[in-house]
Amino acid sequence: MKRIKKRIIQFLIGLSLLYLVLLIPDNSNSVPVIHTKGKPFSWNRDDQWKKLENNFKQVKLLSAYRSDSVLNVLKSELENKLASIQYQNILVNDSALFVMENKFFEVAAYIVNNQKSLIWYSDYYNRFRNFVKLQSQHWDMHTTVARD
Repeated sequence: MKRIKKRIIQFLIGLSLLYLVLLIPDNSNSVPVIHTKGKPFSWNRDDQWKKLENNFKQVKLLSAYRSDSVLNVLKSELENKLASIQYQNILVNDSALFVMENKFFEVAAYIVNNQKSLIWYSDYYNRFRNFVKLQSQHWDMHTTVARD
């Protein structure tokens, strides 16, 4: 019995050593480093994130009635803005896109207090995203504005 245990332990140790040897990568196929032109994308909006964080804190202090009424106003603004530009050709640097993006993030603070509006929020997100995707088919993606 001791002999069988000894053989099993030797086999497991041998198998473990083989596994460790097979883990050593082969260095013959080195991946070439590709250097890009221009600066890499970065989301430099720390001030906006801090403002959003403060909005979340302030909204939590509001009454449910006040929060709901502000939410309804913001929802109407977003819906009207999307409806007004939906059938237009929008340029990549059009200020309407930036305004809508900022309003969209601003509404998020109020959605936290009103979970019933979460369905509207995700629906609006999808409609806005589809709009931007459709518009971006006509944008020159080689420009810095389109990539940022």
